[in-house]
Amino acid sequence: MPSDRDLIRRLGADATVEQALNPGLARWRDPRALVAYATGRTLPGGRRVRVTAGGPVCAPDRLGEVARAFEADADREGQGVVWFGVEERLRRALPEHTALVIGAQPVWSPRRWPDVVASKASLRAQVHRAQNKGVAVARWERDRASPSPDLRRLLSEWLARRGMPSLHFLAEPDVLGHLGDREVFVAARGPEAVAYLLLAPVPARQGWLVEWIIRGEAAPNGTASLLLDAAFHHAIDTEAAVVSLGLVPLSSHAPLSASAPPRTVRALLAWMRAHAERFYGFRGLERFKAKFEPDAWEPVSLLTRRPAVTLGHLHAVADAFAGARSPEALVARALAKAAASEAQTAAAWLRSG
Repeated sequence: MPSDRDLIRRLGADATVEQALNPGLARWRDPRALVAYATGRTLPGGRRVRVTAGGPVCAPDRLGEVARAFEADADREGQGVVWFGVEERLRRALPEHTALVIGAQPVWSPRRWPDVVASKASLRAQVHRAQNKGVAVARWERDRASPSPDLRRLLSEWLARRGMPSLHFLAEPDVLGHLGDREVFVAARGPEAVAYLLLAPVPARQGWLVEWIIRGEAAPNGTASLLLDAAFHHAIDTEAAVVSLGLVPLSSHAPLSASAPPRTVRALLAWMRAHAERFYGFRGLERFKAKFEPDAWEPVSLLTRRPAVTLGHLHAVADAFAGARSPEALVARALAKAAASEAQTAAAWLRSG
C-alpha cells in the first residue's frame, strides 16, 4: 500500500492537500485513498463530527466512492461528517449532498504573472520599495529552514500582532517542523531575515498554494509583494499550471449557494461579515489578493449529507480550528485581546493629548 506522502504526490488535487499531513490531523485510509480530518462537536459536549481537510486524495473517478466509504466508516463510529474546504470536483461527485459556499480562492496561470507586474505600476512600486530598502529573497533548503531560530522569531512576531489567537487545522501557521514538500522563500536585509513565504505543492494540478506569508516587525513595505514575485517566478521555472493564494472566507467573489441555508446560519454569516473584521481581516485579505488580478476565483464549499447546513455543523468546524481550546474559549480570548488593544490605543491617545 502506498504511503500517505506517495498518495499525495500522485493524486493530491485540492489546494490544501499538503496540509493533510499536518500534525494533529487524523487520516482515514483505504489502499488507494486518503481522507484527512479533525474531530469537532456540534455543541459543547455534543455529537462528534469528522471535519475533513478538503476532499479525498484519490483517483478522480473514485471521489464519490471514497467519500461515501468514509461516511460509512464514520457512521459505524457514531460520528457525523462535514466535508470542509472542498473544491468543485467533490461537489459534483456528491450531487445528493447539501453545499454551503464558504468563500473563494483566487488562482493564476503563473505564466501571466509578468504581464500582471508590467500592467500594475503600484505592484512594481511595492517590489522596488522593498528592494530599495535592501531586501532580497532567497529560496532556503528545508533542512536549513526547519530548525531556523530566525524564522521562528518571525513567526512569533507575526502571531503577536494578530487580532485573534492562533488557529489550527487548516490554519495552522507553525509548520516549520513539518515542512514536507513545501518550498521556503526568505526575505532578508543583509544578514537579518525579515519575512518568509511557504509554497505548498498541489501535485495533481501541477500547481502551488501560497500557504503563508509571515512578516516580522522589521519587514519594510513591499516585502510581501517581493516574496510573491519570487514565488510566481519559481512556479514559472517549475512549469506549474496554476498558483492559488488560498481561501478567502466569505469572499464577495464567491457565488451564492445553490440552496439558501437556514435563517440561523444566514444570520451568523451576516454577523461575521459585519463584526468579525476586528478579529480576522476578511476584507483586507480579499483586497490584498484581488490586487494581483487573479485569472479566476474558484468557489470553496462545505458539504453535508443532511438536508441543510446547521449551526451545529458550523460549531464542529469552529471546534476543529480551535484545537485544544473550545470555540467559546477562543472567542472569549479574542474579545479580551481586542479590548486590551483598544484600551492601550485609548491610553496612548489620552497621553498624547
